[in-house]
Amino acid sequence: MKPITTLLIIFLLQTPLYSQRLLWERVIVGEWAHAVEQTTDGGCIAVGDGSFHGDEIRPPGLGTTHWLVVKLSPEGETEWKQRFGGPMNASPYSVVLTSDGGYLIAGYNSCVDSITRRYRNADAMIVKLDANGATVWSKTIGGVGNEVLYSIEATTDGGCIAAGTSNSADSLIPNPQERRATDYWVIKLAADGDIQWQTTVGGSNHESGNSVRQTRDGGYIVVGEGAQVVRLSPDGSILWQRDHHRHWDDTFNEIQLTDDGGYVVAGYTESEKAPGFGGWRDLWIVKLTDMGWIQWELVMGGSNVEAATSIDPTHDGSFVATGYGPDFSLWVMKITATGAMQWKKQFQKFGQGRISVRNTRDGCVVLAGAKGRTQEDHRYFWVAKLSTELRP
Repeated sequence: MKPITTLLIIFLLQTPLYSQRLLWERVIVGEWAHAVEQTTDGGCIAVGDGSFHGDEIRPPGLGTTHWLVVKLSPEGETEWKQRFGGPMNASPYSVVLTSDGGYLIAGYNSCVDSITRRYRNADAMIVKLDANGATVWSKTIGGVGNEVLYSIEATTDGGCIAAGTSNSADSLIPNPQERRATDYWVIKLAADGDIQWQTTVGGSNHESGNSVRQTRDGGYIVVGEGAQVVRLSPDGSILWQRDHHRHWDDTFNEIQLTDDGGYVVAGYTESEKAPGFGGWRDLWIVKLTDMGWIQWELVMGGSNVEAATSIDPTHDGSFVATGYGPDFSLWVMKITATGAMQWKKQFQKFGQGRISVRNTRDGCVVLAGAKGRTQEDHRYFWVAKLSTELRP
């Protein structure tokens, strides 16, 4: 027993202990915060679904659910808000900072028939804002079907790349066909919002491009439903494609570039063949090589529904990820460069959907999601800052 005790004491002395403290949180009237980014002033910007409650007056022409954009100070105080959308539902899913200090936001806006005034379909929408939240330009893109953008990234040429899903079968969307399902859809825009190129990737199943990043050589990498990884050249041509699904519903939600030239991906798996699979749907973190092959994978969960929805590299080469677990819990976790769990913090009464995370320059993380799990609780647009400091 003595040698074991000695080894345990040495392990505890050598293992860093971390403390996660909630520095501030803001609950804002709305439905769901889908994405957050740290801003150059140390604050953050969050986007998500907005709505009106109680005695709030809804402006004419704005739907029940619409785009809500909130700029917060480093202390979490609201500096400005903007609302966008049409008479029907609309949602933004991604936000990114631009080199001129502004912001790009991507999502969708519902289309209304000009005669019947009824919902027709969903069109993708991208909005460029300046640093103060004023609209610089707005672009709506779509065909006869539904188009939604889930991810946007500023590119080195001053434009942007966006990824989402399309099921249109007309000439407004490339590769027109009689689609019975949705495809990955990737679109490149110039700095003024003009379309430079677009492409679709997919087969007969339902596929959605959930996350896109520009690669170091000026190309792009896209992941999404079906746990597919698609590598594109700067002009949108497919360089290679990897399919990592073991179950038809396996999904990658977000991808980030890593310091070693590879990638890290957050998502979920429903495959019994996944290492450490607990049952039903499990959280899934995957490290990929520069060619898209699996280096390591972390699977975590039990007999309930768990998923990783967002991931971001940290300053020390590790990763911070967010997701959801059983009983409407929100998970925030730190994962080492080799795929080991370093720590995990859990919050209760959160919606089971996208929870966004980004590292901050002061060593903390900002989070965005939906607080409140039921109609009685109601769901609210939630943004928070969490410390991840070492204990003395």
